[in-house]
Amino acid sequence: MKLNNKGFSLIEILAVVAIMGIMSGLAVAAYTGYQDKVQHDSYKAMESAAHAAAQNYIQQYGIVVPSNGTKRTITVPTLVNSGLLSKLEDPKAKGATCHDGSYVNVSKQASDKDKLEVYTYEVVIKCKYYTSSGVVFKS
Repeated sequence: MKLNNKGFSLIEILAVVAIMGIMSGLAVAAYTGYQDKVQHDSYKAMESAAHAAAQNYIQQYGIVVPSNGTKRTITVPTLVNSGLLSKLEDPKAKGATCHDGSYVNVSKQASDKDKLEVYTYEVVIKCKYYTSSGVVFKS
């Protein structure tokens, strides 16, 4: 009697399905990690953009920042309305912006050595799922 061995056995099919399941699980995990990194990078870019806009705002409007430790607060809506900063759209909450509660604190310290003024910008971006911890830029 001759056996007809055409096709795959049930064990072979189960092995292939299991391997495909493992591979798809790894792909989903990698994609989720990539998506989280991109969103985090978007928030960091917002902080840098707010810093640059605050620098331009102070120069363009001649804002005086005393060097006695007093902070000047510039809100993100002020920067957006002045045209120096584009709308900060929240990458995690589609259609939402990160304007409410977001601000830049500016303070000035005079350097004794070179008589140069050093400005410190503390940027706080508040979004629905993210709040920065007060990123500090010096210039």
